[in-house]
Amino acid sequence: DSIGSKAYPYGTPIFVNQISPGEFELKMPESDNWQKLIQGKKFQFGQRLQVGSATIRISNINGRSSEPNKHYFVLNKKEQLVTHYAQNLQVSWVEKGSSMLDLQILTVLPERDLKFMKTYYQVVQEIGMMEKTETLDNTISFIDGQMVAVADSLNYYQELINEIRLDTRKLPAGTDGIFSKLNELDNQKAQILLSERYFDYLLN
Repeated sequence: DSIGSKAYPYGTPIFVNQISPGEFELKMPESDNWQKLIQGKKFQFGQRLQVGSATIRISNINGRSSEPNKHYFVLNKKEQLVTHYAQNLQVSWVEKGSSMLDLQILTVLPERDLKFMKTYYQVVQEIGMMEKTETLDNTISFIDGQMVAVADSLNYYQELINEIRLDTRKLPAGTDGIFSKLNELDNQKAQILLSERYFDYLLN
């Protein structure tokens, strides 16, 4: 249930030997420091046991007894397990250009590692959704900021155009062409400025 010390015998087989219908003893190599913590002690199935700094609970699910030193468990360090799964898990595309992934793992405990792969898949899905949500939020935030800037620019240029129209009302025919060209250049400038702001945004 919990481990409170780095001195726990990681990687060492700890054997569970039943001595009565409800009791068992733990065995491990005599050279290990933990051996003296469990030597000669009897434990109850299904109860929480305090062994050194660790809390252990062992259940006999089917109620049957077994021959000595047949069942054992090993405690692994998380870092070592991560390395183990990273080396054994293979992720690839189902086919080139596909959006589907193929997960494979070489295992001697299929039931356990199938649970790992299902959990791995769920975590990848959750991270993917978080990234999509973050991207959408950032995009919306950027668009909102640009809307404010565009609105200010529109008001400014509208006032400027009105002033120019007033100043050029006595020009001969053909001023519409000038305004059309000005609008075209303004649009190009706006696109360039928008791209520049977006690249700065991505860089940040």
